[in-house]
Amino acid sequence: MITMFVGVGLSLIRFDIKKETFIGIVVETKDNYFILNDGLERYYVSQYENTYEVGDILNIKAHKEKNDFVTLESEFDFNDYLEKKGVYYSLKNTNISLIFSNPLKLHTWRKDFLKKFDKDAAAMIGAILFSDNSYDSQVINDAQSLHLIRLISTSGVYIYFFLGTIEKLLSYRLKEKHARIISLIILFPYLIFTFPKFSVIKIIVLYIFRFLNDYVFKKKLSYLQLISLTGILFVFIDYHFVYQDAFILGFLIPLSTYFVRNQFSRRKRAIKTIYLYLSLFVIMIPFELKYYHEVSFISPFFHVMLSPLFIILSLLGIISFLKIPIYYFVNLYTSFIGNLLSTLKNFNPVLISPPMSHVLNIGYYLILIILFYFYDIGFHPLKRFSIIFLSMIMILHMSPISHYIKEEVYFVNVGQGDCTILRKGEISVMIDTGGNIKKDIAKNVLIPFLKKKQIYDLDLVITTHDDYDHMGALSSLRSNYLVRNYIKSADEFPIKIGKIEIQNYNYSQNADDENYSSLVMSFHLANRDFVIMGDAPIAIERQIINNYSSIPCDVLKVGHHGSNTSSCDEFIKYLSPKEAIISCGRNNTYGHPHESVLKILYHNNVIIKRTDILGTIAYYSFAL
Repeated sequence: MITMFVGVGLSLIRFDIKKETFIGIVVETKDNYFILNDGLERYYVSQYENTYEVGDILNIKAHKEKNDFVTLESEFDFNDYLEKKGVYYSLKNTNISLIFSNPLKLHTWRKDFLKKFDKDAAAMIGAILFSDNSYDSQVINDAQSLHLIRLISTSGVYIYFFLGTIEKLLSYRLKEKHARIISLIILFPYLIFTFPKFSVIKIIVLYIFRFLNDYVFKKKLSYLQLISLTGILFVFIDYHFVYQDAFILGFLIPLSTYFVRNQFSRRKRAIKTIYLYLSLFVIMIPFELKYYHEVSFISPFFHVMLSPLFIILSLLGIISFLKIPIYYFVNLYTSFIGNLLSTLKNFNPVLISPPMSHVLNIGYYLILIILFYFYDIGFHPLKRFSIIFLSMIMILHMSPISHYIKEEVYFVNVGQGDCTILRKGEISVMIDTGGNIKKDIAKNVLIPFLKKKQIYDLDLVITTHDDYDHMGALSSLRSNYLVRNYIKSADEFPIKIGKIEIQNYNYSQNADDENYSSLVMSFHLANRDFVIMGDAPIAIERQIINNYSSIPCDVLKVGHHGSNTSSCDEFIKYLSPKEAIISCGRNNTYGHPHESVLKILYHNNVIIKRTDILGTIAYYSFAL
């Protein structure tokens, strides 16, 4: 008991003790890193082809640094993920020695277990049972496009079904009390091999509490009280749990189930099931917006129809996990699911909408809990008010009102590359798409960002020139999003699309160097004059000075990512911008931006904004 109180106290305090030796236990492990708990803090440790296991005790000589992982626009924020687990520092330049090796090779066993399935089955079983998303599989992509996997995996609903099924089968021969104990014992190895997956731990703890309540305390506590006590216990042990999606879903879903069973107990089973899944749909809306930036109109139907298929797959996975060799059957069953998902993904109308803010998230769920409560006590006036208020919040949040009241310009953080998005009214234009040979910038960055901003299609895409970091994502973008028009030739200018007018100042052609042919564009939007330089070199800058007496410029998109081949002092003086945008990747190998360019901008009193430091940079004005 004393140890638990000490642990709780330590979890509420962040220490910043300077030391070079860290002795602790591995509490989480992945293929390329592990998390070490030394009793005072938790640390991220990068480890290529990591072989350390949960439970290993290590002595590490290293220095710690604040976490600073590179995240492009709309990508998974690994810094945020670690902070929600209470991990604020990384250990660098590590010298690791093993003090104790956990004889249960959990991570290794899981990897070997998944190798027994084909690629698609391994991806599905890994994602649902172990939250392992390292497998690239089309069936996973199709399931994600229908918003299915996260609910099953994060909520752990399949574990309820597994325990219930085993308990029911055993109860034919055994007393209910003994059937519950044995079903829990059967599942216990799965708990060990999935540790520290929160959804599994939570369900087993709740299952134990229910057992004690039924057979020791003679049902003195209601199911709702048991859920509350379980939640309080986890918060008491470590408050970081409350930041995790599994915690929120893990308690909201049982609350929703309890509410539906109480309110609709006299309804037919089919009607009760529909109400249950509708309540789950309402609970999942903030998560759908957070991860997919859209809400599916028929998501409840897909959940009703397909969740049982995934639950069966989960049960088959656990059966396989318990050393019953049904791998071939699991592969066939996954293939069937894959074919079904491939067909259904084409019939999934969605409403694109930005994620909710933290404040709006909290308000949404508070109103939802209040609504459940008013339903439970039958207080109809406030019940109706809660429904109307919640509906109004969602309508206002999802409506693209900003389209009609704001003009916007975004310099998107695509890493080492360029991408600028213009929007006025319903007209949207993209200048350059970025490009990265290691990842699909269109799918990972651009399309999620467009959805967040409720840009349903692009009226025009312009590429300044054919360098990969300026147009590499174009093909994928056009394949996966609606692009109405595409321009890359200087001969197409000037352009007027809607009320957006774009000029070009470079008509040079050079077959030997793409940069000399780079478009140099300007436009007026958001009450500012913008100049986009592409990769135009100093020679083109001087040519522009000679050809044009002046070019209005409030914001300059600096040429060639801040390279010293562009942005000469005389050109900066000629434009006299107030601000300069440099689009480059964090710690890029090109040395962008060059120190000499930064000095020129500083000496000309230009405010510098960099995507590698600030992320996506936005300008807007209200156009009422």
